[in-house]
Amino acid sequence: MLQWFSMQYFYKWRAFLLPFFLFSILLVSGAFFYLFFSLNYPGIGEDIHAVWRSGMELSEHKDPYRHILETDMLHPNGAKFPTYLPGPYYFAAATSELFGLNTFEEWILVYKKILLIFTLGVAGLIFYIHFNRRDDLLLCVFGAMFWLFNRWTIKNMEIYHIDIPALFFLILSLSMLGRRNAYSFLLYGVSLSIKQVGALMFPLYLFEFYKIFRKEKMHAIGLLLLGVYVPLVLCIPFLIKNPKTIFLSLIFHLTRAPEEWFNAPSFDAYITWKYPFLLGATSKPFLIILLIIFYIYAFRSKLGKYSTAFCVFSIFIFFNTVLFPQYFVWNIPFITLAITEICSKHKKDNSGSN
Repeated sequence: MLQWFSMQYFYKWRAFLLPFFLFSILLVSGAFFYLFFSLNYPGIGEDIHAVWRSGMELSEHKDPYRHILETDMLHPNGAKFPTYLPGPYYFAAATSELFGLNTFEEWILVYKKILLIFTLGVAGLIFYIHFNRRDDLLLCVFGAMFWLFNRWTIKNMEIYHIDIPALFFLILSLSMLGRRNAYSFLLYGVSLSIKQVGALMFPLYLFEFYKIFRKEKMHAIGLLLLGVYVPLVLCIPFLIKNPKTIFLSLIFHLTRAPEEWFNAPSFDAYITWKYPFLLGATSKPFLIILLIIFYIYAFRSKLGKYSTAFCVFSIFIFFNTVLFPQYFVWNIPFITLAITEICSKHKKDNSGSN
């Protein structure tokens, strides 16, 4: 009897132990690689140095957004100034104060470890979402492995930018969207507070808000307030002190001139060079049209949330005015998630029609 019980117990938990054993090996391998091979660059001259510098200005009770007034809203003129919501700058100021870090070299050593935790965390979310949906074990491992060891994640770990933490909270938020909406909307606000690339997914949250609003108006309004709570609280001091500087800094992404690393200008770059008076949304017809198309598909439930995320961020990468290495990480986690989501929907459609 005891032997039968032990075997039953073993077979019951084997389905859980094997995946997590493989995932643990994957995490250890990823941590080892980044600690001993990739996280050895100084970071000075990268955007993360500008984030730290802005955090130090906050510590001195200065407005880091004031530097936008020194530009023409088209070119950064070689300078790196704040263009994100205040989350990263508060983080830099708080960690420097908490750990007594007086120089960038001291601070970046701590930030490297935190960034590594978020990078491994994204791998964990990919693995968990696949595993929770009963996807094939090999696909669970492949999704996490693809994220950890592709060239763009490695590059982002070398330049220490803030995209990966923002992406972590966005994926966590999406995983809860439609099930635990209060947490989902709150985490979405956290993601935007770090870097607002996730704003491209705002229509998806708006659709969820609309569905709930038709049934429970007060509940829907509460979700909306949760979504804006973190960004709004962080912005209040700047909105009170000098709303113009933070507003101009945040819209700089929409007005800046074309710039990229790869000698592959976007469509709107050629438009802007030919007709300099066409800036912002006026030079991005295909970007806007393609985004609207996929938003419509998402609204009509033709695309799932992960498929929508993959398509939207792919459009952003291929059509945005500026292109930097950190942008590529935004669609990588959704590759396998979108594939399995589409396959699952296809199976359901086929079983429903039979």
